[in-house]
Amino acid sequence: MSDGAAKVLRLAGTGSFLSAAGASLMGIALPSLARRFGVTLESAQGLMLAYTVTVTLCLLPFGVLADRAGLAKVAKAGFLGFAVASAVLVVAPSFAVMLAVRAVQGASAALLMASMPAWLSQVVAPNERGRALGLLGSATYVGLTMGPVLGGVLVDLLGPQGIFVLLVPIALVAALTVNPAKHAPTAGDELARGGKDASSTRPSIGALFSVPDVTRGAFAAYLQYATTFAVAAQIPFFLQDERGLSARQAGLVAVIQPLVMVVASPLAGRGSDRFGARPFVVAGSLVCAFAAFLLRAAVPSASLVVVGFGLGALGLGAGLFASPNNASLLAAAPPRLRGSASALVALARNAGMVTGVLGSSRVLTLVAGSARPHGPAFVEGYRAAHVLAILFGLLSAVVSYGRAPARSEAERAG
Repeated sequence: MSDGAAKVLRLAGTGSFLSAAGASLMGIALPSLARRFGVTLESAQGLMLAYTVTVTLCLLPFGVLADRAGLAKVAKAGFLGFAVASAVLVVAPSFAVMLAVRAVQGASAALLMASMPAWLSQVVAPNERGRALGLLGSATYVGLTMGPVLGGVLVDLLGPQGIFVLLVPIALVAALTVNPAKHAPTAGDELARGGKDASSTRPSIGALFSVPDVTRGAFAAYLQYATTFAVAAQIPFFLQDERGLSARQAGLVAVIQPLVMVVASPLAGRGSDRFGARPFVVAGSLVCAFAAFLLRAAVPSASLVVVGFGLGALGLGAGLFASPNNASLLAAAPPRLRGSASALVALARNAGMVTGVLGSSRVLTLVAGSARPHGPAFVEGYRAAHVLAILFGLLSAVVSYGRAPARSEAERAG
């Protein structure tokens, strides 16, 4: 990998880490925030949904913006916005203010998600794309891994709003590192060097949705992330409210899932460079469905060892799926729509997150018959929510299997 590509990989990894940490830090703090502001379980999860819903709504428009304005400019704006929003969240005086600023933080994350993977896919060789996106996935999972652990420590030391303290300097340093005048090329730059008019030659975004590998990959990603987050959204409440663990202890258990993802993602990405994406995405979807089944069957008397094994299986499935699917989708997209394709990948991910969190929470509270259930009522709702997760995982496997057998990146390059 060239020095320039390695530098973009570091910046892209930082953006992925921030976006993931912004979600995972909040997850472990939700029970404490619910108690501090006197809100229900569903209301507290609105702080996660404000972030993910805003990301979901902004991704495609920001992907088009990245294709037109330049990937580096959009990335710099994303880093700056994320730093400012994180600083405000530390001192937000009310639940309503936190909801509003979480939306701003989500919009900033959308700028990063729409620009960084596309930028990275442009500067690496085609036969290294799966590996590079696997490493980028590892950065995401490092953010997910550190989030529960750091979040638990910061909640205990600084209170639930202290979870955002560490994000501010990281985002500021990254923003200062990006130099839009120096960091090139973008798709628009490539057209300009060819002496063509970008507005006349750039494909419309409709061309992106006409590629079967793009649409099927995005739909499979949506289902797989819905599976993962339908499970993960309820784990902090099970561990803290039902098992009596502290935020720090719950974070140490929850960290198992993203820790396995850190290891599995680059290995799966490297494998997909050689063998294609389909075997990895099908296996990943099935493993996630199995993890949801195991965690459902284990309650209410599950030992922490069993819970940890289930979370590890969930992380393995997600790690097997993500980087092969993303590399395959980006490779299938028209080159001058890589920013929009990158946004579509993140859109599928965040739409799945919203569906998983909102769907599982709604099923849990409806079955339990309470907005803040405990004891047997919680267990009954928890088990029903995991049925939804299992169905999402199985459907993701079916959609992934129906994709054409993809050639490896090395074959596409050669």
